[in-house]
Amino acid sequence: MQTTGLESAIRRLCRLAGLTPEAVAHEAGLHPATVSRTIEGTTRPRPSTLRRIEDVFVRRGLIEVGALIDLVESSEGTPVSIGSAALLATRAEVDTILGSVESRLANSAKEVLISGNDCKFVVESLSGELEDALSRRVKVRVLVVDPTGLGAKTVPYLDPRFPTEESFVESMTGVSPVLERLRETWRGRFEYRYLPFAPPIGLFIVDKDQVGGFVSVVIYCVKPYLPLKSRPHVLLSESGPGWRAYFIQQWTNQWRIATRPEVTSP
Repeated sequence: MQTTGLESAIRRLCRLAGLTPEAVAHEAGLHPATVSRTIEGTTRPRPSTLRRIEDVFVRRGLIEVGALIDLVESSEGTPVSIGSAALLATRAEVDTILGSVESRLANSAKEVLISGNDCKFVVESLSGELEDALSRRVKVRVLVVDPTGLGAKTVPYLDPRFPTEESFVESMTGVSPVLERLRETWRGRFEYRYLPFAPPIGLFIVDKDQVGGFVSVVIYCVKPYLPLKSRPHVLLSESGPGWRAYFIQQWTNQWRIATRPEVTSP
């Protein structure tokens, strides 16, 4: 059966809510086998069944009414199955399936790996959430484009936030001090490096070796983004012909060639 992302979304919501499939079934007034088959993707649930499952998570404030139904029925931007290995989705759909970036950090257990152009949203806006994860002994590594290198010249072709190289460099004047502060405060748990090029993909990897971990890939296409106002995101499952391991290796490759900033003297 071709996946719509529903199975991954419900599994992720169960984890966020701290519920087993059996507990969801009990609260929704459904047979446990019905919920299990839905999560496993072996059956397509009736709309009435899906609404009852959805209500369990709506009551906890994890999703809005209609989110799971829209995931199945939406005709524009509906996640696309890529064999059994991956799911192609918009940013909004990724948030529906995995939860917000804040919740992804809050639910991390061992390791968070992030790469992007400036990672401004995570590093600056969510610095508190990052430090909460670090305080729980989660190891965090971040890759960003070197603002003094050649990569800064090509970022404006790929990122609609930056019309010029100068605008990217200006953004990094805010990001870099936060990165350095986090490294100084959380030595041994937080590290960052500078990429010598604008990466063709961004990565958001949480607990890659743990049950419930995930690998999310964003493809940096040349702007403008049309007809969908989103970069394409790929969610990689543990099944399939090794694409999950492939992109985890891509992270390793990028980290290896990136520049480690000099450690500030204590």
